[in-house]
Amino acid sequence: MTEKLKILIAENDVKVIDKLREIVDEKSVHLFIARDGVLALQTSLQERPDLIILSLELPLIDGVKLSQIIRTNPKTESIPILYLNEKTVQLSHFRRGYDYFIIKPFNPHEFRKILEDTKRKILTSEGVKSKEEFSGTLKQMSIPDIIQILSLNQRTGNLYLTSQNDKEAKSVVSFKEGRIINAKYENTTSVKAFYRILNIQDGYFKFIPAEPELQEEIKESTDSLLMEGLRQNDEIKELVKSFPQEKFRILLNVKISQIEKGLRPKTLDVLSALEVFTELREVLDNLPMPDYEILKILIALKEKGIISFELIKEDTLTKSVLDFSSDLILEFKKALMKKFPDIRAPYNIPVMVFFIEKNNIEDFLSVLINLNFSPNNVDFLDLKRGKKNIGYLGNISIIESLYLHLFFATDYEFKDPFYNAFLNMFIGGMVVDDKIKPQGCVNYYGKRCVVLPKGEMTKDGIKFALERIFRNFVEEVM
Repeated sequence: MTEKLKILIAENDVKVIDKLREIVDEKSVHLFIARDGVLALQTSLQERPDLIILSLELPLIDGVKLSQIIRTNPKTESIPILYLNEKTVQLSHFRRGYDYFIIKPFNPHEFRKILEDTKRKILTSEGVKSKEEFSGTLKQMSIPDIIQILSLNQRTGNLYLTSQNDKEAKSVVSFKEGRIINAKYENTTSVKAFYRILNIQDGYFKFIPAEPELQEEIKESTDSLLMEGLRQNDEIKELVKSFPQEKFRILLNVKISQIEKGLRPKTLDVLSALEVFTELREVLDNLPMPDYEILKILIALKEKGIISFELIKEDTLTKSVLDFSSDLILEFKKALMKKFPDIRAPYNIPVMVFFIEKNNIEDFLSVLINLNFSPNNVDFLDLKRGKKNIGYLGNISIIESLYLHLFFATDYEFKDPFYNAFLNMFIGGMVVDDKIKPQGCVNYYGKRCVVLPKGEMTKDGIKFALERIFRNFVEEVM
């Protein structure tokens, strides 16, 4: 965290912008102004502000759709948002106690109080200007003991946990008046994360009294969470004996469509994940339900012959890397800096992937998952299940300072002006189809709209398609 907070004002009304400038006091912060949704999204991805003041009435991409995109991107999902509108609107991704909804015309004095409260929470969540209450090693005090002490004393704050070799906190448990309201362990949250945290035995802990860092997701009482978590973790030790002790992959022996009818939703979720992920750890990490439940379902599916386990060699587990030539990357970075003078490393570059035929989706995702690709778990699985027609797939690390962020769309007619504005923010589009190029893709990208034929849906095919986007971008800019 820098000394000055970075604040983005996304507002189209000049009078409101001027009013907000006075309230924010731009001398004490790094202030960014965006008068449309496309520029606001681009600024959010490139600058990653500490706070966004967002009007719902933005041109090109309105505030509701923009905030949905921000919440689905792992780089921006945790940024607090102060929503501005003439009336309240129900937002499913609104985080109570973290975000605010402010009605226009607003009172400057009240707005300033909300702003200062939000800034204080931001600083606290980063561990800045906060007082450490107690800390120690997990050999001195176990996590269940720490939890019970905080619960009995009705503490509000955040418990940070680090492993023996890490300096930064990898796990967080947020408390409100002694009750656990949420937990985060690596990329998991809620009850699943808390149960995993209970297994940590070595490392350090630190409790800081402050506003809860995580929004409330857990409703169970602390006592029931502890009892159930410890019970499940004990039973997991027995369940894992049913799995091979060597490296293995999980194979689906039947198509989901043949057995989908009558399946419980959780069983269907596990099977859907198995269509994409074949390693047990990937399945456990990419489903929100507790590990115990997933393992029980997998064992039942194995007993029914629906899945099987296949031992694999260690070297086959290595993810493939898209290795582009250094000359191309150098030219591409020069073009990026010329096109976007304010861009700073690491470069986060968005690319749109169009799916014309939905039966191509599964093949494309299967290739992606074997690359050095970090999926956005929710949208990735929702695309596969046909629940979303636009969203964020995840990112591919090209080099240490350059990441490609892949978005997807299955609706390629793009009659809504929102889609046109949305398309305009990407450096190019990859069309997963043999012949058809969506007109929207051609209109906005020209040569940067490339086709990935079904027959070339391989690592090399994806690499070649991206190379063409890069080269055409360089040619166009330079």
